[in-house]
Amino acid sequence: MADGSGEGSGWKRVQSLFKLSNGSRPPEEIEAWSNAVFVATAFGFLFGGLIGARHSGDKYIAMNHNTKYQHPIQAHREMHGAAALGFLRQGLKWGYKMGAFVALFSGCDILLSVYRNKDDMLNMIASGGVTGLLFRVRYGIKPSIGGMTLGLLVTTPFAVVFHGLDWLLVSEEKRQKRIEQVLEARRKRERTWDDRLDVISEVMDNLDVDDESSTKSLKTYYEVKNSK
Repeated sequence: MADGSGEGSGWKRVQSLFKLSNGSRPPEEIEAWSNAVFVATAFGFLFGGLIGARHSGDKYIAMNHNTKYQHPIQAHREMHGAAALGFLRQGLKWGYKMGAFVALFSGCDILLSVYRNKDDMLNMIASGGVTGLLFRVRYGIKPSIGGMTLGLLVTTPFAVVFHGLDWLLVSEEKRQKRIEQVLEARRKRERTWDDRLDVISEVMDNLDVDDESSTKSLKTYYEVKNSK
């Protein structure tokens, strides 16, 4: 397979991901990325919300164990209110973090895969390192290096297992067919993008010719007018 080291080939493939015409569907990679981010955010919101609701409910009971209420319904209502608030707070916190993590990791993996024109474990490992680096970059250089190292260490066994299972469970014929389908889709996007550039270039050339003709005609008009 060709990689991104060719003259502009890698960057051209990456650019083609973000060049959409009116009415056309986004590339498969972009759809997969958006779906992954949505699922991760929703899962994080629900998971964190359930933890937050339980923790807030238990904390409310512990802090108000000796509180006297006018009616048991009031106690249940206030406890449920505290649990709902905890669900919302922790749900938003976990949803944001998991969504951001998957957005960075999946985005890096897709961009590297498209740029290199390869779908292997190196993309996942590098994406883990970049994601860990970006998550800790605001804390300084040392935490950033630590985050990158942790990302590499965590992602490496996962990438090995993931691609190992893919190699064991999927036949070579199906794997090659899937790779060819992905490559053909990328080549099609490249051809479409090149065709659009050719059309734009042709239109600009025609505009330049028309502008030059108009300038010559106007110049001739004034020369004739001044000669009279």
